[in-house]
Amino acid sequence: MNAQKQETSMLVHAKRVLYILGGAGIILVILSFISQYLRLFPDSFHVGSSSLKNFIKDFISEFDFNGQPDIVIYFNVLTLNAAAILLFVVAYFKNIAKDSYRIYWKALAWIIWLFAIDNLAVLHKKIRILFLGETVDGWLKYAGLIAGVVGIAIFVAVFFRFWRHFDDKYRTLFFTSAILYFIGVLGDELIKFYPSEIFSYALLITFEQALQYGGVILLIYSLLLYIPSFLPRFFVATKDSL
Repeated sequence: MNAQKQETSMLVHAKRVLYILGGAGIILVILSFISQYLRLFPDSFHVGSSSLKNFIKDFISEFDFNGQPDIVIYFNVLTLNAAAILLFVVAYFKNIAKDSYRIYWKALAWIIWLFAIDNLAVLHKKIRILFLGETVDGWLKYAGLIAGVVGIAIFVAVFFRFWRHFDDKYRTLFFTSAILYFIGVLGDELIKFYPSEIFSYALLITFEQALQYGGVILLIYSLLLYIPSFLPRFFVATKDSL
């Protein structure tokens, strides 16, 4: 039996992905800000029915950047995993080509994937509690911030040569995405020193998460632009065995 062969292709528009993910991120940030407002100013609105009260309670819970698994955290995990998958794809082909920077691509893919796991499982908080306990005093209060700064410094030292080998276009894109994400991460550590019941806390926590969103989404966009530069014809094919 003759089987008719068909060639299909999936075209991914980098800008379209940027607009879709960026739009979704902006919507989530706005909803998060609204949830914070409802949490901090419950007397500014009147709710009569119990079902509406439960809805508002669930809404606040699902769109609160509190580090617990909810919709806004799931979106962060989704984008981080998407970036990690793209990095693993690049690392795979760089490894086949015996590229001199292939180890950096592998390491970066694993790092981003671990960030995704940490966002969902809150591993950094559990490790901190394991070694420092639930409450800390003195300079230990700044342990998370210090660890973040040290970690970023090590990251920059290790990946600086790798970053330098790109041309100006990708160097700028990757630098900007890293800056946005790392400022958001450090901001997350800084806002822990603010009381969670003041309005400035709501503004800061929303802003720092928006920066993390922006950094990861820009990284995805950058990778979608970069992949065709060294893989102009990239296909994923499947063959059914009859």
